[in-house]
Amino acid sequence: MPYGNSNQHMSGSSKGNILMVALLALSLVVASVYARESDEGILHNVQDVFAVASTPFAYMNGAIGSAEQAAGESIADARADASSLTELQQENAELRAALAEAEEYRLEAERLQGLLELQDMYSFNLVTGRIIGAVPNAWDRVITVNVGTKQGLEAGMPVIGPGGLIGQVIDVTPVTCEIRLLDDPASGVSVMLQSSRGTGVVSGSLEGLLYLENVDPSINVEVGDVVMTSGMGGTYYAGLPVGTVLNVDASSGTSDRTIIVAPFASTGSLEEVSIILSMAEVGETDLEAEGSDEVVADGEGA
Repeated sequence: MPYGNSNQHMSGSSKGNILMVALLALSLVVASVYARESDEGILHNVQDVFAVASTPFAYMNGAIGSAEQAAGESIADARADASSLTELQQENAELRAALAEAEEYRLEAERLQGLLELQDMYSFNLVTGRIIGAVPNAWDRVITVNVGTKQGLEAGMPVIGPGGLIGQVIDVTPVTCEIRLLDDPASGVSVMLQSSRGTGVVSGSLEGLLYLENVDPSINVEVGDVVMTSGMGGTYYAGLPVGTVLNVDASSGTSDRTIIVAPFASTGSLEEVSIILSMAEVGETDLEAEGSDEVVADGEGA
């Protein structure tokens, strides 16, 4: 049995060698014929057929290679885009912060512009401060501002906001002051109607409204009438703008009237206020000039 298997193995090896020699000889013959025949020969035609048949596979390999290259480029682009997106988001956040800051400066400038206009109109000597606290109830409409005696403040000084009068200083420390607003129930200011020159008192209330009271029944009061300080009592300078008449409700059959005043300066959105240290009286210069003329005239007459 072992001898038989050896013979069979040797026989298989011999057959393989013979087949290899035959294929090599065939290849030489084909190569010789291919080299000698023209472009229209059989072997050339067979080559063209195989070339055409293999073309789709060549295109497929090219497409696969292109797809792999495109995928690699897309991944690289995606990484670059992610980095760019992060930078853009950071720049966008910085721009939003800068815009918000610029808007805050603009709004502050608008608020302060109203105070400056009043200062120019009435020749005020002002100290402006920022509100740092407020009493959150209807009984005490009081705010705290970050200026005090170091800036020359005293209790009793009038306080204005953009548009007009808002209240009065009631307490002062070296660095802060407390201001009672006009709509505080304990507040009251002597006023005058600009059109009729009728006088009265504007008082605050628990509901936050300003009421004009103690007006002589014979005085005609109409919606839109301007209300300003009268200077009576010496607490407030005369001529400070307070507000306009918003509503007049007359009781039927009586002379009683409920008059509501809309303030020029809203206290709901205040951030800065100005305390009046001093003020040139309205018409003060003209009166002095008139007095001088009268003296001269009297002297001449004598």
